Amino acid sequence: MPRDPFFSKPFLYIDVETTGQAIEQGGEMCEIGAVLVDRQTLEPIKELNLMLAVSNPNGRTEEQLSVNHYNRFNFKDWAETMAPRPAMLRLVEFGRGAVPCAWNTAFDRLWVEGYFHREGIPCGYGEPFDHHWVCVMSLWSDYLDLRDIDLGDVKFNMNNVAKWCGVPEEPKLHEAIHGARTAAALHKRYRDIVR
Repeated sequence: MPRDPFFSKPFLYIDVETTGQAIEQGGEMCEIGAVLVDRQTLEPIKELNLMLAVSNPNGRTEEQLSVNHYNRFNFKDWAETMAPRPAMLRLVEFGRGAVPCAWNTAFDRLWVEGYFHREGIPCGYGEPFDHHWVCVMSLWSDYLDLRDIDLGDVKFNMNNVAKWCGVPEEPKLHEAIHGARTAAALHKRYRDIVR
């Protein structure tokens, strides 16, 4: 029996940055970082970093912006922002058919698919990406839990797992491309350990 085509598709690591925690509460996506990675080697093929124009940055409270460390940014100074629809179409073109991955797929998938729907871009079973999403956080959570490994007095998050396993951590100021790179590096490190 031939192997499922799923196993030959490249991985697409996605990280988003937002002005709030939920679309329903008025939050907007302001950055998308994506790294397309060879499925067998987990080596990067290409990267994409998009800055999205936000419709109402001044309507966000300092508290909302500080959750994602954007309180120091003036969104009007972002020279290379794109409207949401063209940005989402660039993401589609960049990663069509790939298997999406993220550190926290529940968060990133909600935003990406929410914007696809909002912008009228077909999104569903196998379109524009494979319908499976790989959650890197779940892989590491399971790995650490099954081995009874304690990270000590630190929170379970991407940077602390990166520190623990020797992967360079994401810079303190959130940028989506750094999150996508770190998630890809953590998946590669996970695979190296479990082989």
